[in-house]
Amino acid sequence: MTRIFRCWWGPWLSGKRSAMSPDIAARIQRDFSSSAARREAHFAVASLEGAVKQLDRITRCVLYLADGNLESLASYIKAAMQDYRDVIWWAEYDREDREKRIRDFNLPFDMKPQSIISAKCVAPICGSGDLWKVAEPSDSGPIAQRAVSLTIEGDERGGYHLVMSPEGCFTADTWHASKSDALESAEQLFGIPHSAWRSTESEDGCS
Repeated sequence: MTRIFRCWWGPWLSGKRSAMSPDIAARIQRDFSSSAARREAHFAVASLEGAVKQLDRITRCVLYLADGNLESLASYIKAAMQDYRDVIWWAEYDREDREKRIRDFNLPFDMKPQSIISAKCVAPICGSGDLWKVAEPSDSGPIAQRAVSLTIEGDERGGYHLVMSPEGCFTADTWHASKSDALESAEQLFGIPHSAWRSTESEDGCS
């Protein structure tokens, strides 16, 4: 089966929520010192509703990046509305190693993923940028052998994400109900045996 990946870094959710997540409200309370600033921050993040996918994740990203500064918050919200993938890139990935994901704002603030494992391989990739797939014999190109960094992260309650980062392409991920399903998918796509995966250290929470 042909699988084409378009970069979006997480579950493709609607951009609406019925109420602000408690951890987001608590973060605004923590980061903004005055009641006026908190009200302005609440109003600012509310502007994201309906404007971006993965609403809670993007809200956590912009709050993390703003670090209690209202001008920065407005700037990051504007960037998220133009291309929400940018704020995910800035907030979740290491600045020195852009293939290394060190935070996961799919999760509430201060919650650490229970399981992260990683592997690397080289695979034939058809396409580039934010539209790519693992090449098949019937593909006519352009095809390039690219180093691919992969992680599987998550837990039994929320499921597991297989995160795929080919060199020169944007990151994509797929959701799986179990770790074994994610491992099987990685083996089918990239030929990575279960024994090739290693535990990965991550930051203690998304503080």
